[in-house]
Amino acid sequence: MSRKYIKDKISVVIPIYNEGKNISILVNNIINELKNKNYEVIIVDDGSDDGSIEEVLKIAQKNKGIKVIQKMNDKGLTQSIKFGLQTISGDIFIVMDGDGQHDPKDISKMFNVIKQNDLVIGYRDLTKIMSIGQFRKKISIFFNKFVNLLLGTNLIDPLTGFFMGKTKILKKNFFDLSNDGFKVLIDLIHANKNKIKISEIEINFKKRKFGKSKLDSRVAFSFFTQLLSLSTFGIFSSKFIGFIIIGSIGLLVHLSVFFLLYSFELSFLISFFISTFIATINNFFLNHYFNFYIYTKISSLKLIIIALPKYFLITLPGSISSISSANFIHSEYNTVIIFPALIGIIIDITFKYYLSKKWVWKN
Repeated sequence: MSRKYIKDKISVVIPIYNEGKNISILVNNIINELKNKNYEVIIVDDGSDDGSIEEVLKIAQKNKGIKVIQKMNDKGLTQSIKFGLQTISGDIFIVMDGDGQHDPKDISKMFNVIKQNDLVIGYRDLTKIMSIGQFRKKISIFFNKFVNLLLGTNLIDPLTGFFMGKTKILKKNFFDLSNDGFKVLIDLIHANKNKIKISEIEINFKKRKFGKSKLDSRVAFSFFTQLLSLSTFGIFSSKFIGFIIIGSIGLLVHLSVFFLLYSFELSFLISFFISTFIATINNFFLNHYFNFYIYTKISSLKLIIIALPKYFLITLPGSISSISSANFIHSEYNTVIIFPALIGIIIDITFKYYLSKKWVWKN
């Protein structure tokens, strides 16, 4: 079924999380910029607790063009944007950040260019902008090159979060990509397989006035797994890839502890049991911090006394299967210990991913 939309209407999608001091300024500036056009501004909130929603609702009471979506689950920047894009009614859409770094005055420049294109990307001149630090500039330049290589494109700044497009390019395969990375533009370009006409214009990338950037090691990990997911043509989700990466770290921990204990002449079963226990704790905390952090916001105390025991309980079948399989292969076939150990660990990781995703870090 093809999408239905209103011709010459502009739909602006803005994902937010704790942007209470920035969002009202941004929305009012967008309203002023689009006052002579048919528009809607869709704010998708990802569970803010700093008054962001209250600020937006004040504006929405006075302006019917402002719509607010408050998500209760399926959290994450990419999913928020995709959710918002599925609700738009305009034939032109815009995606921009809610932190005030994207200038609404650039919307008019994009609108003049979109008529001859399918997608217009607002790029940052990373060689001269002063609103971000040198380290972040270098990281952005590096990953821009990596993304271009992956997508087969030659874009100046595919990592920008500010772009305008025609609704017709929002196809089902774009929404079907189950990625949790923070750059939805990459998914959009990948889904259209270079069959769309893209133009880029330089934007005024401003310095954030309030709050701190949400770019940290966890977001970087999410972005990295998003790229790996796209390299598999979306066959494996970014979340599963992240679980496998952490599981690989857990594998090293598991084997290291196992061989250490086994070298002290503990039995195979006891050594494997203890190493499974330690690796499970390792995987729990790494997954909680890097892979599922957007789903679970609990105190350190609850994390230890509630979430960790729950993780052990939910993943117990995997641990039992792992230990039983490894011990059976070792005792029955008397093979090299690394082989049954690896078989057991693979079974353990598979169980842990599907069960913990469903019940421990459910969104």
